[in-house]
Amino acid sequence: EGPSLLARPIDSQAALVDAASTGLPLNQCDDLNTVADLKHALGDEAFKIILINLLIGNQIVVCSSEDDVSTSIVLLLSQLLPQRCVSLLLNSATYQEAYSANLLSTAGDVAIPEHVSTDSFVLITAKKTEATGDEEETHLVVNGSIPAVAKSGLTYADGIFKAIAESSNADVLEQWLSTLREQWLRHSKAFFLLSRSNASLVQDDVARAKTLCLQGREVPLLRFWCQGLSREHRAKLLRQAQTQPQT
Repeated sequence: EGPSLLARPIDSQAALVDAASTGLPLNQCDDLNTVADLKHALGDEAFKIILINLLIGNQIVVCSSEDDVSTSIVLLLSQLLPQRCVSLLLNSATYQEAYSANLLSTAGDVAIPEHVSTDSFVLITAKKTEATGDEEETHLVVNGSIPAVAKSGLTYADGIFKAIAESSNADVLEQWLSTLREQWLRHSKAFFLLSRSNASLVQDDVARAKTLCLQGREVPLLRFWCQGLSREHRAKLLRQAQTQPQT
């Protein structure tokens, strides 16, 4: 048998964030029905690490012996990305590379190969611990860090935190998050078009972002989301841009 997923040594630069210290045990939280439930179960710091890695295209691996827990986490996270940026695989018996599954749920005895850089994935593990009495509590432990290219954060991630904090109910939160996702998808489409319509901006991603009145820190997200645009969709965008009247 391969080594436990947790047995793999983690790069010393990757912070181990134990969500049990800031989040809530899963059996004391509501079911994981919304992104807000997931944030409460993880705590702010761990949730931010997962969120930023997710939004710039790094792989999220969820390891749990309870399929319903890992499935809920992966499906909730997938809602924060455009559909074409999601490669999802549930309850895999073996590790899959990020190009096959950027959202992957696995059993506890699946090993991550040594060639996979610790800078390119975040590991979420559901761990059972003894509580008062004979009951066990399940905590989520996060192994990973915010990549250097995203140390300044992401405006979309900030918006997700705000939506969670200020939404009055699950329906409002869902609509707010959907609006945010579509807003950043429009930004990514405009970012792509600038690379085709302005020769001076082709090699300068930060300048392209600033042309759209966006900060340079958004570039990692915009690059990843542009990769999710299919060849057909890119061609459609270019045709539409060519037929728009010049002002």
